[in-house]
Amino acid sequence: MLGRAAEDGDRAPADPALQQAIGLHGGRLEPLDDGSILVVFGADRHAATDHASRAARCALALRGRAGTCPIAIAMGQVESIRALSGGDVVGRARRLLAQVASAPGSTMPIALDELSAGLLDARFEVVERDAGLMLRGERPLLQGARTLLGRPTPCVGRDWEIDALTRILDECIDEPQARAVMVIGVAGIGKSRLGAEFVRRAQDHHGELALWGGRGDSLRAGSTLDLLAQALRGAIGIRGSEPLADRQDRIRTRVAERVPAADQERVIRFLGELLGAPFPAQGDGGAALAAARQDAQLMSEQMYRAWLDFLRAETAAHPVLILLEDLHWSDFGTVRFVGAALRDLRDRSCLVLALGRPELYDVFPRLWAERQNVQEIRLKGLGRRASERLVRQVLGAGVAAATVEELAHQADGNALYLEELIRAAVEGKGQGAPLPQTVLAMVETRLAGLPRDARRVLRVASVFGEVCWDGAVIALLEGAMGAGV
Repeated sequence: MLGRAAEDGDRAPADPALQQAIGLHGGRLEPLDDGSILVVFGADRHAATDHASRAARCALALRGRAGTCPIAIAMGQVESIRALSGGDVVGRARRLLAQVASAPGSTMPIALDELSAGLLDARFEVVERDAGLMLRGERPLLQGARTLLGRPTPCVGRDWEIDALTRILDECIDEPQARAVMVIGVAGIGKSRLGAEFVRRAQDHHGELALWGGRGDSLRAGSTLDLLAQALRGAIGIRGSEPLADRQDRIRTRVAERVPAADQERVIRFLGELLGAPFPAQGDGGAALAAARQDAQLMSEQMYRAWLDFLRAETAAHPVLILLEDLHWSDFGTVRFVGAALRDLRDRSCLVLALGRPELYDVFPRLWAERQNVQEIRLKGLGRRASERLVRQVLGAGVAAATVEELAHQADGNALYLEELIRAAVEGKGQGAPLPQTVLAMVETRLAGLPRDARRVLRVASVFGEVCWDGAVIALLEGAMGAGV
């Protein structure tokens, strides 16, 4: 939600650039009577954490376009826009806007309600000030860690997975070979935390290791070669905001350092196409570039050759770890290029670590199935002892055993749920208190993704509380169906 700027009077700050930025992030603009504007994100089957991330990115994009207008993010579910405009969510947003407007500082921060702050992961920098929780920005991939009560959360219960990844990386380096590991797990289970811990240890142990990374995004899902281009931009040092000439200079300089002279011009030009820094179709290699721009298949082949040659040259200089986060929102081009590189560069020191949710296989049913150098790790929930250890590490050795047991039981192995339950316990919302709104939001989106019949069974089972019997559930279902409910 954006409030009015002081100089705007009663005019809503909804200029075309603002509307375009909102649309690019999947939002819809709703002007309010007081001159403020509401940015609404429609419900879908994505996890609640995805909704929070989308709202945060939209707010950050608006920060540079909204002038002095305060911005606030509040989350909740409502049945209609009419119910939203006068409901609790907008009420919370208005209070947050007032807090931001009165906060000292030349740049107005983005205010967050507790629910949205709790659902944002480590990629977003959230700070607590006198005026409340504020969104400062988005970190680069794997920089920083999610905090709990102001401290980074320890990585518990993942020793086996980290050891397995470490052994595979060591094999890639000691006996040069390309490998891939896919870590699959539901939202909130701890994939990103595992990836961050492994990368930290890998870089400590292998100082020469180069980390390339990209992260899928629900709004860019399917965009051709988007995830691979992210990884390559990071490798070359391109942020994306530089002028075109600067991006081209970075590509040319890096390729000249690594690639044999005979291939440099071709690799430079087609990496430019892949990375959104197109070179003119003139001079050496210009004819090949012009021809490829007229033939999509030829362009794809040439970009793959450039990618392969660049990766070959880089792995000749040092081992490479390619991290692909949220691969379920990737694109066919990235998956195909990476899979082909695993085949064509089998004798190179390169490890691909792909993190994704189980629906990854709905999008890519036979992902790299023909590759012998690909391994899958199914990330299970935290074990009871690991969950209890995290509770004790955060709450201290003096925490009651009953509290430790209850929190571990309620979280059911989900790391995000456990962190939020611990946070609620510190705030005095212990035994008998309702579940934190963050946990409820995550559960609601998971339930919404189930088939209608499954939701019906769960609704009936909930009548009995934590324990129910098959026969009782069947009896209630039959009764409901007989009554036409």
